[in-house]
Amino acid sequence: MSYKYHNPATVLSPKNSIEKVEVIFDGGIGKNAFSIAKVIWNGKIRIAIRWNITEKEWNEPLKINGSVKCVGEPNSRGYPTWFILPDCLLTSLLQENDNKSENGKIIREGVQKAIEELKRVRPIESGSPNKELNGIISTRNENKNL
Repeated sequence: MSYKYHNPATVLSPKNSIEKVEVIFDGGIGKNAFSIAKVIWNGKIRIAIRWNITEKEWNEPLKINGSVKCVGEPNSRGYPTWFILPDCLLTSLLQENDNKSENGKIIREGVQKAIEELKRVRPIESGSPNKELNGIISTRNENKNL
């Protein structure tokens, strides 16, 4: 596989909003082809995520042979960008008892249902992002590592 992709540490778009990128996870090209970063977005620390390669790019001959770099998603006019995760989503996923707000409860229940459906469709593999997500939303009693 000769795919090439943008190093997430160099993804600084949109230029008017992003000042700094500190990569937390870079899955490269392959099974976990996404990246997560702590960024300075409009002057505030935020968590961002992006796919290193798009569904379409997996099948493009010039991307397969590495002569053209994959842009990934999201992107804007061919430039790689970041998706900023909403604070209420992060709070709902990371805090065990975020049932105080209606949004937190809805997000948490929705994510839990989606994970249960994924488990039925395909088993969670060791080291997969789905396994990590399952661990994040489990209760503190079930997962002492939170």
